[in-house]
Amino acid sequence: MKTSGVVKSAKRVLEIFEFFRAKKGPLSVRQIAEHFDYPMSSTAALIKSLESAGYLSYERTIRSYLPTIRLAQLGEWVYEGLAHRDGLIELLAELADRTGGTAIL
Repeated sequence: MKTSGVVKSAKRVLEIFEFFRAKKGPLSVRQIAEHFDYPMSSTAALIKSLESAGYLSYERTIRSYLPTIRLAQLGEWVYEGLAHRDGLIELLAELADRTGGTAIL
């Protein structure tokens, strides 16, 4: 991955979000730091910032973090725009009408 011209903390945030996507479950600060070989203190500060901004929530019982719905909604408009641009929504509606069933993408 080319990293010239990339702000390190921005890159790390995106890597962490992608790690959550791959793991599909809660992650501790230690797991994140070890996976990326980030310093523990930097990882903890970054995760705490993401929690404060509303993108992660801390689950005390398991001492781990999970993405919030706010993170999930970030790219929602992109998907909706692509679906409408390519006519997929209209195609699904037509398919449902013709078959009398439910069409879901």
